[in-house]
Order: sequence, then C-alpha cells, then structure tokens
Amino acid sequence: MERTPLERLLALTSAPDALERTLDYLQKCIGQFLRRQERVLLCFTNRAPGSTGALLEEAIRRLGGQPVFWGPDFRWKSLLRQTFSSRATVIAGPPPVILGLTKVARATATPLYVRNVLLAGAPCTGWMLEGIQKGLDSRLWGCFDPGGSTVVAGFSCQNSLGIHVRESEYDVRIVDSTGIPVPTGTKGEITLTPRADPSLTWRTGYLGRFAQESCGCGAKTARIVDLSAAPGTDRVLTILEELLLSWTSVLDYRARQTECGLELEVITFPGLKVPKFPSCAKCTVRNWNSEQDAPFSFMPGWY
Repeated sequence: MERTPLERLLALTSAPDALERTLDYLQKCIGQFLRRQERVLLCFTNRAPGSTGALLEEAIRRLGGQPVFWGPDFRWKSLLRQTFSSRATVIAGPPPVILGLTKVARATATPLYVRNVLLAGAPCTGWMLEGIQKGLDSRLWGCFDPGGSTVVAGFSCQNSLGIHVRESEYDVRIVDSTGIPVPTGTKGEITLTPRADPSLTWRTGYLGRFAQESCGCGAKTARIVDLSAAPGTDRVLTILEELLLSWTSVLDYRARQTECGLELEVITFPGLKVPKFPSCAKCTVRNWNSEQDAPFSFMPGWY
C-alpha cells in the first residue's frame, strides 16, 4: 500500500541524521529562554520516541535543564498541583491544556512560578494565545510541529508570536484550496515540502499567512502568523473550541455526532457568566469536579 505524504515525511524526519538536526534546532530555539538547572514541566501524555514530549525532553536535558513529565495522574487538579509543587518556571504543552491550567489556577487562586510557556503539539490560534497571556504573567513561545512528532518546521522568537520558518529543512508555502500559492499576506493552508525530498508535499491541515512586515528580532526567514485549523472534518470542533473555550468560565468541553445530532458536554466554573450554548440534541453543562475531571482531549470517541 502506498504511504501517505505524512507517513513519508515522518519516515524522513525520523532518520537518525534528520532527528539529530531537529534536536540541535530545538536546543538553539529553547536556549533563548531556558537556564541551566531550570525545571520544565512537560504537559504531554505521549513520551514515545519521536513524540513532541520526547524531543523536548532530550533537547532540555542537553541544555542542562530538568524536564519533568506531568503524570501519572492526568486530572486537571493534578496538573495544577504538580505545576505548583514542582516550582516549574517553564511549562510546555498543547495550547488547550495550558489554557485550561491558567483557568484552574485562577479559579483556585493558586500562584504559579512560570516565567516561560512553550506551546507545542498543535498550532495555537490568536484568541487562545490571548487567553494564556492573560492567565499567566509569562513569555509565550511557539513550536510549529503540526504532526505532533518529528516534523518541526518552525519556532517563534522573543519579539513576536509569529512562527519563523525552519527554512534549512522545509520549503513552506501558503496555498488555496486547489494547491496554488496565494499572495503574501493572504491566508491559506500551510504546506511543507522537505528539502531532502522535493517530490513530497504535505498539506498540514492548518491555515496561516506570511507576515508582510519584518520581525524585530532581525531574522530574515519567512514568518507565519494568524494560525488556525483549516475547515474540513474538524470544522465543528474549530467553531465550538473558540465559542466555548474563549470564555474564562468554561474549563473544557467535548462533543460528538450521534444519530440524533450533536451531543455536547461542557464543564464550567460556578458563579461565572457562561456563553450561549449552540442548539444540539443533548447538552450537559456541569461544574468542574476537581476529584474526577481530566482533559477531554485525552479521551477517544469525542471531538
């Protein structure tokens, strides 16, 4: 059976020499803010070789940092407790998990010692960046790894949340629905073509645009801004995510399509104003149960 573009790309980027280049790149990027002996809490459940968590762990160790993985208890309560008790000054994880952490910390009036936040595992949208920035008095950094694996195609700098393209490894293009490149500054789907195999192009499923203005850091590489998920099979998720999670009163949600229509479950914090919920076949709204609730994104079968 012929492999998909992503499968081919993963095979290419998992080769020992390519993997070593990626680790060197991550060291250079993370070294912008990480101090020796600094504790880093990695909010990833996957520690398998080649995963985002495993790559970051190795890069942090090489820089002299102290990586600590969240777990084995993956409740929101545990994440908050571990962030506080470990006195981690750097945390890294998927944007929805980090956003949830900021909300739980606010709801419980728990002080955190975080100086820097590395958002990885999925591109972060503008409204989510804003929510995390408001929730944590920290600097935000972004790693563009749309496959959540060895495909690391960019990183942000200290001057901008836009993603500087890793041009030494990838030819990155912004295209329309037919695959034709769009004018600079126009939003479209992000595609990656590895320089090691120009015959391979992967459509990432994420939208963005090339920034027209130069970056204050002085880097000459192309910069991608205004990231979001592309319309498609996850369109319902994309709409619901902003509709619900942009509210500080909503910690988490999950949704699924049934024969009767959309089924939705929403977790809120008591005493706060909540958004207007969409029409659906079944809508369950309940308060956060600190003894039971874990991120819904860890659970299969739902959006």
